[in-house]
Amino acid sequence: MWVPFSSVLWGIPLYLVFFDPPAWQHLAVLVAVFVVFGLALFGPERVRAPLRTLAPHLYGAVLLSIWTLGFYVLPAHPASPTGLLCTTLLAPVVYVLLFVQRPPHRARWEGTVLLLTLVLISLPHAASTLGRPGPFDGLVLPLTLLGAHGALLSMLHYFAAAQLELTRQRVAAAHLHTLAHVDALTGLGNRRAFDQDLARLGAAVGSSRGRLQVVIMDLDGLKHINDTFGHAYGDALLVAFGEALRETFRHEAHLYRFGGDEFALLLPRTLEDEHQEVLEHVRQAVTLTVERGFPQANASAGVAEVPTDGDAETVLRMADERMYAQKLTRRRSPL
Repeated sequence: MWVPFSSVLWGIPLYLVFFDPPAWQHLAVLVAVFVVFGLALFGPERVRAPLRTLAPHLYGAVLLSIWTLGFYVLPAHPASPTGLLCTTLLAPVVYVLLFVQRPPHRARWEGTVLLLTLVLISLPHAASTLGRPGPFDGLVLPLTLLGAHGALLSMLHYFAAAQLELTRQRVAAAHLHTLAHVDALTGLGNRRAFDQDLARLGAAVGSSRGRLQVVIMDLDGLKHINDTFGHAYGDALLVAFGEALRETFRHEAHLYRFGGDEFALLLPRTLEDEHQEVLEHVRQAVTLTVERGFPQANASAGVAEVPTDGDAETVLRMADERMYAQKLTRRRSPL
């Protein structure tokens, strides 16, 4: 957008100073470019949006106008050679705009249309000036355009297609990573994500004075709930409990669902004696789940921490044992 606008911004004064007498046709084209691309840059949004979409076509039309003026309308005007040269040099700007806004194949096709139009417009002049030594005479110009601009279009297409493929691969890789590390039902991390994060956060704790709490949770009686109310209801309960955990722990914890009725979280800590606080948060999550239409919701939880209770593997086993101990001793009683 800025290239055509800035070009006419300094081009109009230069034209008036160096080319006398000025031709109204040239001035009309320059003023039209100034107005149209000025609106595309500074106009109201309802005007800017369509003008930006049409920018490559509008700029291409401007160059074709200058091209036609230089060859057939004002061939003797002193500004015409400069206009032809500027068209030759600025057509690649249109190609670049096309590849920025369009898919690679469409951009190449539209750029080729512009290139062939420039060549076709120049052919009558080339045929009538065969043998003349002028820089825009004979077949040198159309052949040079076809070779140089055609090669540029091919290069732009190659790089745009490569960039598009790279973007697709990145999206696919991100999708595969999500499938491999996120529980499809709740959107929480899965067991693979938990194991990786436990190793990473556990190693970080080992090199600092912090602590890492590992919490294993189990929704009590999920099998009975599934048998009584159906698996769809049980899945909704799992989703609701996962959302409640998110709200209760907010951004301080890493949350996971191992599968079935088992959940977990990793909680980096700096203070001591926070086990009861963690259990209270789990209790709040259960309460939220009950309030949202699942009166059967209840959960057991076990907490252990690195390095107080041992290394990561030991702590995971200890948290699991404490969770099952609570489940056995309290059954479906609240935490």
